[in-house]
Amino acid sequence: MTETDVYAKICERLWVPPQAKHIPLILERLLTPQEGEMLLSLPATVSQFAEKYGIAEAAAEAQLELFAKKGVAMSFVKEGEKRYFMVRSLGQFHDAANAGAFNRLYDPVPPDLLELWERYRETDLFELAALRDKLPGPRFRVIPLKRAVSPDIEMLPYEDTEAIVKNAPAIAVVNCPCAMYLVSVGRSDKPLEVCLQLSEGSARYAEEMGVGRRLTLEEGLATLRLAEEHGLIPTVMGGEKLGFICHCDKMCCSNIRHVASTGYFLIEKSRFQSTVKPELCTGCGLCVQHCAFEAIEMKDDVAVVNPEKCYGCGVCVLQCPVAGAIVLDLVRPKEHIPLIEMKHSQV
Repeated sequence: MTETDVYAKICERLWVPPQAKHIPLILERLLTPQEGEMLLSLPATVSQFAEKYGIAEAAAEAQLELFAKKGVAMSFVKEGEKRYFMVRSLGQFHDAANAGAFNRLYDPVPPDLLELWERYRETDLFELAALRDKLPGPRFRVIPLKRAVSPDIEMLPYEDTEAIVKNAPAIAVVNCPCAMYLVSVGRSDKPLEVCLQLSEGSARYAEEMGVGRRLTLEEGLATLRLAEEHGLIPTVMGGEKLGFICHCDKMCCSNIRHVASTGYFLIEKSRFQSTVKPELCTGCGLCVQHCAFEAIEMKDDVAVVNPEKCYGCGVCVLQCPVAGAIVLDLVRPKEHIPLIEMKHSQV
């Protein structure tokens, strides 16, 4: 297998569309062609990998752990034995590779790796928006900020951030992979430690890999408040069974940054929608500045919401200096949220 074939095969396994020009470059930074062939041979246990390549088990384990630290492989324990597998999607690769580089889990970290991922988000991912718009399957879903919803409205337990965290089997926090580069170069002031892992498996993995830390319930709720204070939008994937809460903004988020500019169906809306009460609006325009989806504009010094663009996150409600001038209305039934467990999309 030639060098080009190795990286092309990995891209094929990750469902990377040919338009994504930066992914082969990222793979070249992380893997030699020989390592790429080794990666393609997974899944395997340490002993299986050692036997296949005729190396000592210590060397095999070191290589497999390096794959995991670089974000190209992951591991799980089954029947008392650790087994390594290649990351299963481009999204999984994105998150794990960014975390490995940002947390310097290995040395040397390619100096331009995080920048290459940002170029991918700015160019390739933008160009792929049309393809992603037509793909079936699960999408990230916006859920409203808790304090933006009137206490009179009964929220479902899987759209209520506090209820989601309180019901989670485990809580851990990791750095937002989409924001790592922009924060590190001073282009974003978003707090990084805001992405919550809410299953025992994901919390344990983050802790063991050194990319996150466990939280108490009080610390988890404090993380929700921190994200809320910075106007970050909670997003999840799935219905009743939720494994994480991401906190996103327009500058950093791989999905939100493209929604307003393309209009494509990249994220599911919440069940809510913002409404401005014109008699209370002072025309300050803060809601326009803070709306990640560009759903609000000023008309005759009054804020007006475009319902087609509003995703019902509630950021505008909390940023408005006049209490009650903007409210979140419940506009969609509970059936709007799928009641099945979802997995990450492929693109």
